[in-house]
Amino acid sequence: MKFSESDQKSGQIEDQQQSAPPSFLYKYRSFNRFLLQELCDSATFFSSPLNFNDPLDSRPTIVNDLETPRAERLLEDLFKQRWPQRDAGQELQNCRYMATEHAHNPSELEIAYRRELEQRIESLLLDWTASKGVLSLASNWSCPLMWSHYADQHMGICLEYSTADHVAHSIRQVSYDKPRSINMSDLAKWRLEADPIARERVIETAFLSKAPAWAYEKEWRVLARASSSRGAPFDLSAIYFGARCPSAVQTAIVKTMHDVSPKIDMFDVRFSTESFELKKQEVCIDEILQVGIRQSAELVFGRHPIESKSSSDTSGNEFNDDFY
Repeated sequence: MKFSESDQKSGQIEDQQQSAPPSFLYKYRSFNRFLLQELCDSATFFSSPLNFNDPLDSRPTIVNDLETPRAERLLEDLFKQRWPQRDAGQELQNCRYMATEHAHNPSELEIAYRRELEQRIESLLLDWTASKGVLSLASNWSCPLMWSHYADQHMGICLEYSTADHVAHSIRQVSYDKPRSINMSDLAKWRLEADPIARERVIETAFLSKAPAWAYEKEWRVLARASSSRGAPFDLSAIYFGARCPSAVQTAIVKTMHDVSPKIDMFDVRFSTESFELKKQEVCIDEILQVGIRQSAELVFGRHPIESKSSSDTSGNEFNDDFY
């Protein structure tokens, strides 16, 4: 698939129309070395759809609504884009040969040949979607399911990004009521005629359509030309620590991020005592900085000398005397 000049420079995919995103978007994260690296570098990771937990996400099917000659042109175009040095005509010959393996008369041969064209076009389409990068963001910080699924069962954190003055080409809202299939006619109009409306339909179905069961995520996405860690297109405005987040994790992040500019707000997330909702309260950063890394209790309160074993001790555990 081809991209505009600005897409090539930025690595992000533009769209033709946009709806305004919320003022803030959220990324739920588990704590690990990659998170610390991204916080220190003001970066974020655009993941390949191959790594998604939903195996149907960004894995569209296709509907063959093209006449055979146009389907052949589409396959040639996609094949040349994927493998510029290989012979697209040979690929068509391979399709015809494979069709003969499943046909016994001219009618069956045509059906089998169209099926071969469809399968190879779908395979090239899936190669294309798998090669792209997707930054997935949520609409709020207070979804218990999101904390459970994406933030290590409430032991991780949630990053809040401000969408004001962002540098993303587009921030796209995911739909949960759209079909999973792409018409080959739309794919052909985009690839062969540069039709922007057809292009929009393909991208919406390929990257922005999920099953209704995922609607609780209220997801927005930024699409990139490739999967990679890259500079975040938004300002980080707040960090939320999960209700089960270990104090050591909070200390490490607070000490790393407390003096960045512009200032980042930090909140503890707590379970409500009156409902199933989550609440937040501001983190006392000064207290964490003052307490900081704790000294060993053994060193603070002094070492205790090993007592000599009395002659009356018959436990027979002399071997353990040398162990702490």
